[in-house]
Amino acid sequence: ATLHVSPMWILADVSDVSAAAEAEIALNAGLVSEALMLAEDAVAVSQAVSGIWALGLAQRVWGQALARLNPPQWDDAEAHLVASLQAQEEGDSRLEAARTHVAWGEVCRDRGNIPAAREHFEVAAAQYRESELPEELEKVQRLLAALG
Repeated sequence: ATLHVSPMWILADVSDVSAAAEAEIALNAGLVSEALMLAEDAVAVSQAVSGIWALGLAQRVWGQALARLNPPQWDDAEAHLVASLQAQEEGDSRLEAARTHVAWGEVCRDRGNIPAAREHFEVAAAQYRESELPEELEKVQRLLAALG
């Protein structure tokens, strides 16, 4: 039997991941306004093609970008981080969920909510330990230690 896959499905599937990655690249380059626009677009594309993995990434980037605005939009940032975690949990993307917990912990830390930051970092650390990812575990342990 031959598997027939629509070329449009392949393009759409790649486009949601590509859009989310482009938003993350912009954020990592410090282009917060561009990251916001790209993340919003990536969420729309991901929702249109039911791209749950890309949706989780795009929502995380959107939340992080909102937290980096001057002034930060804390509540909106956390709402997007909630949406990110929901998508990642729905898609059973445990490592991406851990990365969202790290990002959310950083937002909580920057907002001055140290107990919440610690909680998010600890959830991420547990996943990194379980997944045997020593470099990511070490990074989050440093974040925990810096909280005091």
